Amino acid sequence: MKFIKLVRYDLRHGLLKRWKWYVGAALMAIAFWLLFCTKVASYNRGAMITGDGPAITPSFGDTVFFVFAGMSEYVPDPHQSFSFPLIWMLLYLVLFWMTLEYAHNDLTKTGQQFLIRTNGRMLWWLSKCVWNFCAVLLFFAVIWLTLFVLCLLSGSPISLTLHAPLLEFTVPAAVSGPGYVAPLLFSVFCLAPLVLFALSMLQMALTLWLKPIVSFLVSVVILVASAYKLSPLLLGNYAMPVRNVLYNGTGVTNAAGVLLSAAVIAAAVLFGAVRFRKYDVLPIEE
Repeated sequence: MKFIKLVRYDLRHGLLKRWKWYVGAALMAIAFWLLFCTKVASYNRGAMITGDGPAITPSFGDTVFFVFAGMSEYVPDPHQSFSFPLIWMLLYLVLFWMTLEYAHNDLTKTGQQFLIRTNGRMLWWLSKCVWNFCAVLLFFAVIWLTLFVLCLLSGSPISLTLHAPLLEFTVPAAVSGPGYVAPLLFSVFCLAPLVLFALSMLQMALTLWLKPIVSFLVSVVILVASAYKLSPLLLGNYAMPVRNVLYNGTGVTNAAGVLLSAAVIAAAVLFGAVRFRKYDVLPIEE
């Protein structure tokens, strides 16, 4: 019963009462959709001029893919500087900051009172893990739902069809063929949230050893390193569908992403629980 009450408390105060974060996520989705629309219009104008093909009306799948795509593999070139995948970075940095703030702040308020009164350290930590999962999933769901509504209102097909020529122009990246649509969509709708939950859990666990801002900077470094280097050991690569092996022979695989994410989540839960058993919460108020 104590655990259920804790989870209810976290969901109420960590999600419902922090609704402004999710309004912000919806506004970001609207901005990215408008950017996508300008790129689609540019593609269709070019196709009409060159006669390369008919105009394409993007699907819901195209729209979501564009927002979460990331960037193709960066190959160091003295004549070309490295550029961040801004949409991808902004989305996930907002998510990391959102999940960082609540868990730490709760220790200075009601959470600390609960720990002192009941000595329920393990329950508190597990409740925060459940909250973290729900916070990440809701963040993605809000963006998906916002894009779904925008596609519905604009007359875009509500389907998961991916148009290779359009994605090649807007991302840029080329979809290899209709046979690969299902695994590509898995990387967008399943693997990306799983990876971000793993990284968010890692960040939350690190706050038990490091200051919250330092833990956040670790998350930033992981994202930047993942964008700069295509490596199966850098978890952020699995949250970029255009780094998937379906695009090139050296890309990352969905299976490896699931396994690595699961390992990071398990390690964060375990080591966080071990650390929190002896964690001194009282100095936080000083």
